[in-house]
Amino acid sequence: MNNKLTMDNLDDEFETSWNNNQPPDFAINVESPIIAKLPTNVESPTNVESPIIAKLPTNVESPTNVESIEIKSTSKIIIENPPEQKKMTALEALLNIRTPDKNDKNDKKIENFEEKVIQLKEQGKLMLDDYKERGILVNDIDESMIIKDWEDCKYLNANTNIVYLDKLIKSVTDYGYESPRPIQCITAGRIAKKGDLIVQAKAGNGKTAAFVFGSAIGINPTQYKTQVLILSPTQLLTDQTTEVVNNLTAQTGITVHCHRGGLPLVRDNKVAHIIVGCPGRIIDLIKRKKINLNFLKTVILDEGDELLKQGFREQVKNIIETLEDTVQICLFSATLPKGILELCTRFMRNPAYVILPENQVITELVTQWYVKCNTIYEKDGCLVDLIEANTKDTIIIFFNSCSRLEKVSEILSNFDRPITHLCIHGKMDPTDKVNSIANFISGKCKILLASDIAARGLDIPNVTLVVNYDIPASIDTYVHRIGRSGRGALFGNSVTLIMSEEDKQKMTFIVQVHGIPIKALKTVNMESKTK
Repeated sequence: MNNKLTMDNLDDEFETSWNNNQPPDFAINVESPIIAKLPTNVESPTNVESPIIAKLPTNVESPTNVESIEIKSTSKIIIENPPEQKKMTALEALLNIRTPDKNDKNDKKIENFEEKVIQLKEQGKLMLDDYKERGILVNDIDESMIIKDWEDCKYLNANTNIVYLDKLIKSVTDYGYESPRPIQCITAGRIAKKGDLIVQAKAGNGKTAAFVFGSAIGINPTQYKTQVLILSPTQLLTDQTTEVVNNLTAQTGITVHCHRGGLPLVRDNKVAHIIVGCPGRIIDLIKRKKINLNFLKTVILDEGDELLKQGFREQVKNIIETLEDTVQICLFSATLPKGILELCTRFMRNPAYVILPENQVITELVTQWYVKCNTIYEKDGCLVDLIEANTKDTIIIFFNSCSRLEKVSEILSNFDRPITHLCIHGKMDPTDKVNSIANFISGKCKILLASDIAARGLDIPNVTLVVNYDIPASIDTYVHRIGRSGRGALFGNSVTLIMSEEDKQKMTFIVQVHGIPIKALKTVNMESKTK
């Protein structure tokens, strides 16, 4: 068994903390208050990497009573949506039990294998050169492991099971991925060939599909043993990942089980090709010998930097120590704080990595704003103002504390014109959390008040506005919060409400670290509305 994992005597905090030694001149300026409606429904240019940012009007006088100013974009973005298809609901995904297809034998021959491998190396070199030109750090990714379309995965191994891969590709394309996104192109082959891997990619760029597809390529569908383990830090993310895995493997016969607190234990002794779970439940099942990981090929650490913090680190360590040395370990996250890479070298074998430069961590599809508020009452009023001025938006409002979230929920409910909303935070019953997310995703309600349990990994379609009621505890949390918007190729906005000079310094630090401007959004003094 593996005893190479040593995580002891490391700093508890790996997140990028706020720097107190800030220069005296700030990168942001507070201007006189005027409410503005955020730009929405912008059409996509041909090149989504150069987003169109609608500008707020300048030289606007401050009238005594301004309800809203609508900013109309000079151009629009049209996103071609994939055709409608039947997808599993979260409940169907969690309870799904499939029977592997015993007829999935590798009967088909791969024609022109050697010629195709040469083509893969040539196109892979071009893609690697493109990544390097954009400042993305790529190490130990062989050119022949990079795919340009899904069919290329058939040429990663001469003994590929073509029948099985055809079904996997059909499942992926039916789910909506007609062609792989860049992060999927560059990582799928490395995962399929069982090399350790560290990947940093922007929120909403397809990380989940990358590690699901890559790890599924190497599964033997006729061997009814657990071959892939995906660890997630939250129950919500575990449920969502289970649903995605089920849909991406829908036609393959691959079985998928979800193991996390709140689900009945009676299901935990069933075998599945892929297990998705929270570390606490997985280590409990290992101790009780309810799951067998002796045939495991791959472990995925989803939101890996979160899983390696104090609280999860010991559980992850205990899980990995039970595995054979040959098990592949892959870590995925939008943020890789200082110290994580050094920690990974202690339990990974010569990992390849894809790492973004600081100025590319935050998606360019999200336009960032801030509002200066003088009192807590003005802050509450400003929030109401934002909601009322952007009624067509799907909005997530993040809070640092459950108590303030509940207080603002009460304010919105008792407002002159009550504002319908949902809540999700750590003190809620697990069933209530699932229901809140389900109702928000379905569009039954377009406003969600959330703690940071909803900040990481969750793929909630069509979120066009993220509001930071409180500035988060770290830059990494800020990146994950605003990453709930601007997902896929859709544009979005984020607004952070700041009060103190310390808040102002933190916003400056974000600008300095990530190199993306944060604009002042003016708002009318709404203190009297909510007092």
